[in-house]
Amino acid sequence: GALIISNHYNPWDYVFNVFTFFPRKLYVVASEDAFRNKLQTFGMKFFGGIQANRVTRSMRFVTESVKELKKGHLVQIYPEGHNTDDGTIKAFYPSYILIALRANVPIVPTVTDGRYGLFKRVHMIVGERIDLAEHITGERYTKEDVERLNEMVRNKVLELRAELDRRI
Repeated sequence: GALIISNHYNPWDYVFNVFTFFPRKLYVVASEDAFRNKLQTFGMKFFGGIQANRVTRSMRFVTESVKELKKGHLVQIYPEGHNTDDGTIKAFYPSYILIALRANVPIVPTVTDGRYGLFKRVHMIVGERIDLAEHITGERYTKEDVERLNEMVRNKVLELRAELDRRI
């Protein structure tokens, strides 16, 4: 298993990544908005949706993500927690760090330019795997470790975005 992280423009990000990591099934952590009614909930569950509820602030999505990762699956999460309104990469919520550490899986950072549409070409970079365990000293991780790892991973994503901008 691996935890795929990505910047987030809109729901097409997930669809694009499904094809990027094909033929592996890509589970996705999505907000409560994607689970509004029975039909949407059925669709999300069918395609591997894991609900992160920002209203109740439930951390159940962490447990569900870890469970899927330990089965060897791929899980995608958007650490910014919401779509970008101006294309910039915002602060990351550290829950994805907890998921990767608890599941003992690497993080695979990806960035896209979000140019989805008819006759448009989407640009994407898939970065090198990041094994968080290599950056932890001792057997247990602390809150400070999580914060430091979050900043380190975000900086790698920012570097990937800068590289993507240079290429296009």
